[in-house]
Amino acid sequence: MKALAPLVQSGDLAPIDAEFGGLLARRAASTLTSIEETRFLGFAAAMLSAERARGNSCLELRSLAGAASPWKDGVGAALPDLDAWRALLLRSGVCGDGKAPMPLVVEGARLYLYRYHAAECRLAKAIRTRVRQPQLERTPADSSCALFRTLFPAPADGATDWQAVSAAAALRGALTVITGGPGTGKTTTVARILALLLHENPTLQIALPHRRARRRRASWNPSVAAWTRSRWTRRCVVACRRPVAPCIACSATSHGTTPSPMAPTRHSPRMS
Repeated sequence: MKALAPLVQSGDLAPIDAEFGGLLARRAASTLTSIEETRFLGFAAAMLSAERARGNSCLELRSLAGAASPWKDGVGAALPDLDAWRALLLRSGVCGDGKAPMPLVVEGARLYLYRYHAAECRLAKAIRTRVRQPQLERTPADSSCALFRTLFPAPADGATDWQAVSAAAALRGALTVITGGPGTGKTTTVARILALLLHENPTLQIALPHRRARRRRASWNPSVAAWTRSRWTRRCVVACRRPVAPCIACSATSHGTTPSPMAPTRHSPRMS
């Protein structure tokens, strides 16, 4: 798509982003009524592709609506407002509302690739299902209580041990999210929770974020004494067990690593 060449030259778009925008613009050319509308669609698709490369799941159309267009040949001097852009996308033939497979999905002011929109919907549904599950009402075995006290000894000053509180919540609930800044003990807490879960149920399943983590899982030991921080824990650790499947998610930055300079990711607020 030649109109996007200046953005490729400036580095705002990668060549593949412009090619993706051009592909969808050509597919929509017979449906849209003008070159201007075709450009607006191709530009949105290209910017969405660039957002995915930055780690974002969607493009905020509102942040671009009404701005000056990046091409300077006089065709479509300004990008459309949000409502007009949404209407253009929905009648293009390559964008829908997510109910049927199409390359793009527009939801509110956000533009998605279909597969990522579908993935977010599945994730949101799974999380809502877990949140609705009642807490487990059970009495832990004496050995589990002893291990808990070993892993989370009472503070000498009598202060609340929030890591122990997080662990107790994770053992009773169907979903626990542990978050905090670097060095606050997120990964250590999750490792201790996994040790407790493995003690109670050796069939615990651990989902790790990428292939290297799966290759290295054989060297992981759930005991705190043998467990050490690893770079593969930098993104997340998720554990579950069946048939009642508690899930512990930890967004963590590993000790000795530098947080990614990537901009904060944008996701649709489907949890409400």
